[in-house]
Amino acid sequence: MTEQEKYVVELFPQIQEIANSEVRQKVINCWLIALQDSQWNSIEAMPWVPGLAELITSVQHTVGATRIGMAIARTINSSQDVAPGVSVDLDTVIAGCLLHDVGKLLEYTGPENHTGEKTPLGKRMLHHILGAHLAIKAGLDAEIVHCIEAHREPESYERSYEAQLVRWADHLHAYAMVRAHPEISFR
Repeated sequence: MTEQEKYVVELFPQIQEIANSEVRQKVINCWLIALQDSQWNSIEAMPWVPGLAELITSVQHTVGATRIGMAIARTINSSQDVAPGVSVDLDTVIAGCLLHDVGKLLEYTGPENHTGEKTPLGKRMLHHILGAHLAIKAGLDAEIVHCIEAHREPESYERSYEAQLVRWADHLHAYAMVRAHPEISFR
């Protein structure tokens, strides 16, 4: 494992929970492609909410959402009394949660003048679309790409079960952070 790959795994230790080694490597590569293609010098410098980096970073949100997604998926998979006959692809949920906001590195300008200003690309496409493109570039399969892209679509948008879990994990963590920090607003 290269130093850059170790850096990504240190930021997102849940990567090691992905059972499929090929998917695990592609998730790491997706973050490295995003960093290379962005104006950012480090992944952890990216705030979750532009202009409010001191409250929570994108890495903290991603780790929180991933932990929530993993807990829900594992509960469904291990408890037949919770969801009889339902099976969730845990690797897809983990990868989708870990990458749901990867496109923010391309959506927003780098840290040296970061006030929430969007890049020229970010003015044309939102992070879920940019993230889906990054995932395709990294060679991830269509279901993981779908999880990334679908997490920001309207509620009426048709999603796979795994994509819905990624969306819920993102929202559950977001609502927890808004509750902890009322100064964060999405309106």
